[in-house]
Amino acid sequence: MTSLQQIDTRSPAGPVLGGAPAAARAKPARATLTPLNIALLLLLFYLVAVPLALLLVASFSPTGLPLDPGWGLVHFADVYGDPGFYRLVGNTVVFAIGCTLGALSVGGLLAWLVERTDLPFKGTA
Repeated sequence: MTSLQQIDTRSPAGPVLGGAPAAARAKPARATLTPLNIALLLLLFYLVAVPLALLLVASFSPTGLPLDPGWGLVHFADVYGDPGFYRLVGNTVVFAIGCTLGALSVGGLLAWLVERTDLPFKGTA
C-alpha cells in the first residue's frame, strides 16, 4: 500500500451494506403553506415584530411614547453620555467571553469523554 492511495470517503449506506440505493431513497417532505401555518406565522409576526417596531419608534420619540409627534436622538444621547454605560458594556463583554469559554470547556471535556473513553451509557443519547 502506497502513501498516495486514495481513500473512499463516500457514504457507507449504499447497497453493499444493505442500505437502499440512491434512486430508491425517500425524498424529504416539503412544508406547505396551509391556513394553519399562515395563521401561526401571522401570530408570530404580531407577537415579535410589532412590539420591536413600537420599541424602535419610541426610542426616537422625544417623550418615549411611540405615537407622540416629533423625532429626536435625546434618548440615545442620554444613554451614550452616561459614564456608567461604558462600564456596563465592558461587564457585558467580560460576561459573554466568560460564558463562552466556560461552555466550550465543559462541552469540549464532555465530547472528549464520550468519544475517547469507555463511558457507561455511551450509546443511549
